Amino acid sequence: MSSPREAVANGAAGAAMLAAGLGCFALGVLAVAGDGSKAVAKLLTFYRPTGPLSGVSTIAILLWLAAWIAGNRLWRGKTVAIGKLGGAAFVLLALGLLLTFPPFEDLLLLSCAAMPAWAQGPPYQTDDPVPVDLHHYEFYIFGSADGTPAEMDSTGPAFEFNWGAIPRVQLHAILPWGVIAPSNNPVYLPGGTGPTEFGLTDTELGAKIAYIKESKYVPQIGTFTMFEMPTGSYAKGLGVGKVWYRLPLWLQKNFGNWLLDGGAGETVVPQTSYRDFPYGGFLLKYTFGERLEFGGEVFAHGKEGFATAQTQASTLIDMGGVYHFKHNANEQFLFCYGHSVAGQTENYAYVGMYWTWGKDKDAGKSGDDQSDHGVNGPLSRALAGR
Repeated sequence: MSSPREAVANGAAGAAMLAAGLGCFALGVLAVAGDGSKAVAKLLTFYRPTGPLSGVSTIAILLWLAAWIAGNRLWRGKTVAIGKLGGAAFVLLALGLLLTFPPFEDLLLLSCAAMPAWAQGPPYQTDDPVPVDLHHYEFYIFGSADGTPAEMDSTGPAFEFNWGAIPRVQLHAILPWGVIAPSNNPVYLPGGTGPTEFGLTDTELGAKIAYIKESKYVPQIGTFTMFEMPTGSYAKGLGVGKVWYRLPLWLQKNFGNWLLDGGAGETVVPQTSYRDFPYGGFLLKYTFGERLEFGGEVFAHGKEGFATAQTQASTLIDMGGVYHFKHNANEQFLFCYGHSVAGQTENYAYVGMYWTWGKDKDAGKSGDDQSDHGVNGPLSRALAGR
């Protein structure tokens, strides 16, 4: 009778592979940002003879090393799903190569040149009732993390697409990959147990509808109903296993450079070990000139169930912002971080890139915005060896 095979500690190898993928992806994002904005290219010029490529490569290497060290400390001596981590690393590597492929970068930068910017919900947890303009589009590449002592759940890479399909209506979709990392601490039983897993999580589909437009004394009011489709594995904890829903009502009011978003909703999850729970938040944001928005929010949610990281209710304060690139305001960098101030200890983080484009009745009237949007960017040519 053969004895059971002992599990091999492969966490260090998994950390090395995932860190390599993250470094390649960071290289691609930084290359596109440097080609899309003279200001960013200037910031990335660490060594003048080499130009922005010096900063792109240096930062990507530092991020790779940081991810490698963090992953090694987290998984050293542990057995992880090496195949799944390898798959994640391959996806990140492929995205990094795609972003540094000159024809793709040219198409990406051309598609978002010289179009007007408008509001969006990310990087905050509080959303808004403002749909994408008619015949316009939004695209995000992002990563996020939301964790408690029971479990850390991270998303990335994730891809969001929004379309102004008809007046006052936006169609919405997110295709996310993610990692669940339970703590396996008996203190949090029956929650927070199981292996670390990576894979496709539940796909989000939705529609944002503006019912009342903002006026001098009345805020804009709308809904953003979302349907979470069961594309993630329920057995592995990457998905709920059934369709679940978010049903919020959002309001927005502008006061000069100040903006206030707020609202609340109910999440309906018809699955064992999950709970229906309320959530809501208020966001106050200020616009500094044409290139920077900075805001803070208070966001709260109820108990979400023992199958989630958020086993108890929590209230967080998040701070974040949006940076509009100088020569292309429709290419933006988004960031946010928050921590709980009441209830269960919880951390939230978001980082992403945003592009928008579409048909506009005033397009072509101003040539200034089209003069320098980074097409035929030198960084992608250098990285491609051209």
